[in-house]
Amino acid sequence: MNNIFTYGTLMDSSVRTRVLGKEITGKNDSLSNFKLKQHSILYSYPVVEKDEGNNVVGMVFEVTDDDLVNLDFYESNYYRREKVTLDSGVKSMVYVENDPKD
Repeated sequence: MNNIFTYGTLMDSSVRTRVLGKEITGKNDSLSNFKLKQHSILYSYPVVEKDEGNNVVGMVFEVTDDDLVNLDFYESNYYRREKVTLDSGVKSMVYVENDPKD
């Protein structure tokens, strides 16, 4: 199993259910030394970036490898996964901005 930290549209249960084809529940958590900002291309969507001293509040979910395939498709090539350690100590992945030309 894998952990994914969400901070935007995937915090909405109806979006998660549509993307994953099932309902999953998560736990509140936070990510220190990151901040929320507007995606540089997809302006109406948020993204996190490293920023010392800031904190992003969100939720962490346990997901399968198949779930990650669906999540990657949903997030498109405008986001990529990065490994992080959440404030709870949980090792997780989080979607950060990706240059789609890469």
